[in-house]
Amino acid sequence: AGVYARTRETGKLFEVLGEINELIAGKPEVNPTVMLRYRFLLANGYFMTGRGVDARNILSDMISRNSDFTPAYVALADSYLREGKDSIAEFVVKRAIDRGKDDPALENLLGAIALGRKDRKGAESHFGRAIEMAPTFGQALVNRANLSISENDLTAAEEDLNRAIAIDPANTDALVSRGIVLRRTGRADLARATFERVLETD
Repeated sequence: AGVYARTRETGKLFEVLGEINELIAGKPEVNPTVMLRYRFLLANGYFMTGRGVDARNILSDMISRNSDFTPAYVALADSYLREGKDSIAEFVVKRAIDRGKDDPALENLLGAIALGRKDRKGAESHFGRAIEMAPTFGQALVNRANLSISENDLTAAEEDLNRAIAIDPANTDALVSRGIVLRRTGRADLARATFERVLETD
């Protein structure tokens, strides 16, 4: 089910979740870890199919029942951030941090929130902290690179993007940003090839 969630194959995801639900329903006791993963994937499925309210209700309930499951905080905060509700997203992230969570995804979200408030130094600090915590965290590398692009520091941007693509050659966000850097630095042919690669990836 996790594979289908990552590849956004909602039909297959819900098919697998339906089978898991039948197995769970027939058991008097269910392993807490299994239930936790099931509910988290169900919430992701709801997000992918436009049922954001149902997804948030699940995540909020998960947090209230098990405050140690950091991915629930991350997914909940990210959903609010995507809707421009930065203050609520920040509240969720800081609630996680107050409960002892130290996770690069939380730092990355704080960076995105700071950037939305035009606090570039704060954003750079948070993205840098996320990368320091997890050097292979592609999204933080891309976010820091995009910040560098906006400040016309194309050398730093390209370095981060090359790292992100080396980690995940199919990272379309990194490929698009790298294409922009290549075009701005006069490497039109390489930029075109990179954008073609994005189309092939999609």
